[in-house]
Amino acid sequence: MSKRDQLWAGFADREYRRDFAEDVGTGLAFQIRALREKVGLTQEQLAQRIGKRQETICLWENPDYGNYTLRTLKSLAAAFDLVPVFRLGSFDELIEWNVNLTPSKIAPPSFDEEDPQRKRGWTSPRTASPPRGGMPVAATLSVSVSATAQANVTATEDHATRPEPPTATAAATRVTGGREYAVAA
Repeated sequence: MSKRDQLWAGFADREYRRDFAEDVGTGLAFQIRALREKVGLTQEQLAQRIGKRQETICLWENPDYGNYTLRTLKSLAAAFDLVPVFRLGSFDELIEWNVNLTPSKIAPPSFDEEDPQRKRGWTSPRTASPPRGGMPVAATLSVSVSATAQANVTATEDHATRPEPPTATAAATRVTGGREYAVAA
């Protein structure tokens, strides 16, 4: 029986699937340690980078801890130049994640380590010449859903110097807080 089939069989028991889904702390602890070791930081160095004590990093790397806050995850993501991904998903997605788990998923590349081909032609909002008045023209939130129902979300600010992003087959626009958000499906 494959790992996928074993998980599906176990998930038939509601209590088992809830316990499995709630055990995110174990994975986060291993991910924090793997990321820290990947970039060559000690616990003390990571603690200094995010304004915490070494003991706190040790606690976060403990698989039995499991009491992470959104603020904690955001500060860790910033320290490793990653994006925190918070969302609710299906059990099928959870199984796929576990079955297809690789070292690069546990310790993903930082922005600077990612494929430069994807970044070609895009100007960073921090280095681009802002439009008149120094304010961004619009903030764009693009959401694309793949066949496996995994969503990839990116947020950027449109400046006069940056080319327009590719047009999706279907798009909706929403204005919130004075910013225009284009959502592509």
